[in-house]
Amino acid sequence: MDHEYGDRKNFPNSHGICVDRDGATEEKVTSKCLKDVGVLPEETVDNMQQEYVVPLGIPFSLTYKRKPTSSSWFWRLKPQSRGDMENCCSSKAWGIHGYKS
Repeated sequence: MDHEYGDRKNFPNSHGICVDRDGATEEKVTSKCLKDVGVLPEETVDNMQQEYVVPLGIPFSLTYKRKPTSSSWFWRLKPQSRGDMENCCSSKAWGIHGYKS
């Protein structure tokens, strides 16, 4: 696997391919690599529509109110039944941005 570390302008031809990459696009690239080997995404919510994976971190998510007119990437494909603010996150969340084990 190719490696990319540093400024993205140094790697102009790597958009949309599976590479070992640091930085803010790491999750997007990881999802591309997983898809390449047949691992497809599934919903990660509990029976109350609260998320097990919290990509914005707990403090922000607890205060992030979904607006009826929101066009944010975060809400775009989520059903209206998905919780926000204090109903955002499962009490058994296992993937939380910004927290290392």
